[in-house]
Amino acid sequence: MTNVGVWLLLQHISLVWDKSCRGGQAAVVRNGLPRSYMLTDCFFDHPAFSDPTEAIPYHVHMSRQQVSGVTSWSGRRIESALTHVGRLEIRADNDKFCLEYHDRSVDDAWDAESGNYGPLRHIIPVELGRYARVSWNARMVSWDDPWYEWHIVNAIAVLGPQAPLDVFLREPDTVYEKMSMLP
Repeated sequence: MTNVGVWLLLQHISLVWDKSCRGGQAAVVRNGLPRSYMLTDCFFDHPAFSDPTEAIPYHVHMSRQQVSGVTSWSGRRIESALTHVGRLEIRADNDKFCLEYHDRSVDDAWDAESGNYGPLRHIIPVELGRYARVSWNARMVSWDDPWYEWHIVNAIAVLGPQAPLDVFLREPDTVYEKMSMLP
């Protein structure tokens, strides 16, 4: 999504585990995982980066923790109509972007009258050159099998559709964490 020559780069890190990996040594492993990753070599090699239409460069890193270890997948997405990443709504506001964290999941909290996804808890501004990190935990239940999720969204606003591949490896300017969602 462009905003007068300003591009929003996003990195969404998601880790999922089940009851067998709660607490103890499994928690030590989770806490040792990186909070950001280097962008892939071909991240900016996409026609959307040369097209002035709205597009959001979106780096995804998904992991699943099992008793046997952690498996991961990483890749690039280009979304032309991306309005949310996980629980964060993305809004462009003149010279900055805002990430809005809502109380409930996007699927079950859509309010057609207001156009919002559940009660708003936090507004996180992302201005040019500023790097923000938002993290939250979720406990999910499907029938009798609970599972747990840990999400991190790294966001930075840059001029033009280019940035160093290590743009997310420095310390963020702003960190919002310890937000949680329980059913």
